Amino acid sequence: AIIKVIDILNTAAPVKVILVNGNHCRAEEFQMAMLLEAYYRTIDAVTVDANPYPRKYDRIGNTLLGYTHGSDEKGRIDGLMQVEAAEDWGATKNHYWLLGHLHHLDVALKENFGVTTMVLPALTQMDKWTVTSGYTMAKASSVTFIFDKEKGMEDIKFFYV
Repeated sequence: AIIKVIDILNTAAPVKVILVNGNHCRAEEFQMAMLLEAYYRTIDAVTVDANPYPRKYDRIGNTLLGYTHGSDEKGRIDGLMQVEAAEDWGATKNHYWLLGHLHHLDVALKENFGVTTMVLPALTQMDKWTVTSGYTMAKASSVTFIFDKEKGMEDIKFFYV
């Protein structure tokens, strides 16, 4: 399914796949990223970042995007980008964190210390732990953000399963 989506997206534009490990199955996620990296090794328009480092940064024009699962950083998240990606931070005006730990939609667009943080929903199905713990209220969904290279975020698209 992942390969099919990447191939569809690649018909419209180059695709960058970035591994951001969760907190439930890190080994399996790393293995999947390594497989994708090998699968697309000869396709120039598809790049795969399979590095297991917990936070990743991507500079697109005047925008710096930070990706992490969000389960471990807690309140330190607001200051990590400025330190870990200092050069890109200083060269950009728009700064965003995209997190996923809470598995529900929280695009309140919290801004702190010059960084806008968004918590993304999950497409995951309910498992025994989720049901037992009472996390049955969030809708499985996905969010797509449209970023302008110079102005930052322009639009948000919501998709529900």
